[in-house]
Amino acid sequence: MAKTKNMHYLSQCISINFLPNDKPKTFWEYNPETGKTVPKNIEKLFARRRSWGQELEEVLSGNSYENKMGPLLKELSQKTMKRLRVFGPTGIREVQFNAEEIENSEHIKLLSKLLLQIVLLQRSVESPNEEIEKVLKEIFSSDGIALNMHLLLVEINPLMPSPPLVLIDGMTFHYIVPDLTGKTAGHCCFMFPISERRFLLWISKKEDYTYFAAKYKNIHYLNLCRISQHEKKCRVASANKEYLEQLVQNMSLFNENSKMPITIERNWV
Repeated sequence: MAKTKNMHYLSQCISINFLPNDKPKTFWEYNPETGKTVPKNIEKLFARRRSWGQELEEVLSGNSYENKMGPLLKELSQKTMKRLRVFGPTGIREVQFNAEEIENSEHIKLLSKLLLQIVLLQRSVESPNEEIEKVLKEIFSSDGIALNMHLLLVEINPLMPSPPLVLIDGMTFHYIVPDLTGKTAGHCCFMFPISERRFLLWISKKEDYTYFAAKYKNIHYLNLCRISQHEKKCRVASANKEYLEQLVQNMSLFNENSKMPITIERNWV
């Protein structure tokens, strides 16, 4: 088998669903190190040459990961969703998000591997390490991570105008749901975009979804919070160049001003 040179720390089976069906497979990528926005095809998007060994790459690009994950993400990004309408005194109101729980146990285990994408980013900026890669091969070859959480598929209502969810090199977004009893600071939940208008949400209880829907209903604000969690050091990409340029302009002045800020470690620790 020929050796793979370009290795994707954000898998192509994720990125492909962020491209409109009627347009060429071209993204625009902003690099905070250079301050430039350049066109990138999907083969070169979020990729580096020889980031890890060929054995790990074959696990990632084979039946243990991408070949299974790709069809499932495509199915979820195109699935018909039931849309909630609220009846009120002034008429029928559409809601910003529509959600349904994923109940297939095999799908839940497979999708949990998406939370490990940040590990691939961390490995891509460090020297290859056989011992670490051996552990990663075992993890990505496994059924998935056992999480005692509910998994939701959430759609941004297509009838309501909003900017697209953007790709960033570390896609998992963490958010804290405060404990209103004051006994603890709160608990962490996870969000992972799978297309411009859909994302996965790992929650512990129903209130976690309600909290997310209220706080992050403004998608532009959500995109900025995701970037801020990486201390604005992440690469950002979108097929929508106009929106990406607007987002980049707003990045430098944005401050989430959270009482419990979360930052993502981008280097291997």
